[in-house]
Amino acid sequence: MHCPPRRAHSRSEDEIVFPALESKQALRNVSHAYTLDHQEEEKQFIDLEQVRKWYWWRQSTITL
Repeated sequence: MHCPPRRAHSRSEDEIVFPALESKQALRNVSHAYTLDHQEEEKQFIDLEQVRKWYWWRQSTITL
């Protein structure tokens, strides 16, 4: 499955890096917190994209 670079990065952290660190007891309860942060980050990117599309549409409908 292809995903945008920002998502691939956070997905790697969520699925590989933080669980590995927690398994070595270097970190505790970090994976869940970062997963929540990454989910919120993804929602913000989606909102930003919607604003960008709306702005583009609005600009294209303005006649001089």
